[in-house]
Amino acid sequence: MFISMMSMGISAKPVCDNARTVDYNQSRIIIDTSASFVVRNFLMNSQELSPIISCGLYNKGRYGFMLSEDKNRSNRLPTIWAHLYFKTLTDKDIRKAIFSSNMHNVLIGQSCSSQTMIVDDARISLMAATMSIKIQKYLEMNLLENAEILFSKYDDDEYSLQTIVYTVPKYIEIKSTIKRDWKVFISETVIKNMKDIMNSKIPNETGGALIGSIFQYPKTVVVTDIIDAPSDSIEAPNFFVLGVEGLKQKIYAVEKQTNGKITYLGTWHSHPYDGKASPIDKKTFKHLQFIRNNEPTICVIINQNEVALV
Repeated sequence: MFISMMSMGISAKPVCDNARTVDYNQSRIIIDTSASFVVRNFLMNSQELSPIISCGLYNKGRYGFMLSEDKNRSNRLPTIWAHLYFKTLTDKDIRKAIFSSNMHNVLIGQSCSSQTMIVDDARISLMAATMSIKIQKYLEMNLLENAEILFSKYDDDEYSLQTIVYTVPKYIEIKSTIKRDWKVFISETVIKNMKDIMNSKIPNETGGALIGSIFQYPKTVVVTDIIDAPSDSIEAPNFFVLGVEGLKQKIYAVEKQTNGKITYLGTWHSHPYDGKASPIDKKTFKHLQFIRNNEPTICVIINQNEVALV
């Protein structure tokens, strides 16, 4: 693996050691350029680290991504990656960049090979220069107030590089009174959307389905969007029943478009006049866990004051 740590100065300090034994306390930022899922999982699962910047090239170096945590790490790598996957639903360039396979098996010795992506040095230098300039600016600004995704796209026909920076919305960790193995994060945008729908349906309860990403190693579920309640749902002042008409097809379409990176996570419903999870809510949650074979599943209740897990 290769992890680059940025100290309080400008120069980078390469670390060619076991990442678990490195002392990160003197690092201002951590830059991961390893393109390793093992390294990414380690960084996702580590709590007491400096802000992380994760860089990678895709599709023979035609595309580059730089995911940057904010200085307070209120948005960490799992929520930033989840937001990037969510953007593949609406941005065909990002979708093409992430899900296009350009891997090659390179022979090493006799009957052995290594899977890799062949990239021109010029493209590596072009992408690296853009990312380095942005990192320099981060340091001059005393790091970021909000997490960002830098997306660079090289045009083979025009010999030009286009770079776009996306600000990642804040993701809020939803706490639970019950000890849970999994952490749950929901974007502020989704929470606002649920509240708007709830207020439009008063005095009835309402709800819908939750979609987002699951990260196994850090045991984190990130809700990035909702699917509106199907037309056969039942909304009443004291209960809500989520319908099924067309729901499976919508979920399948999302999963197909995102290679399964965005998937069905569970349900949400409103208690417009406050109130905790009812016995029926708890029973419904256990049933949903059962039919999903205990895959990571969440049920969310929203009211005027809070968002809670069943």
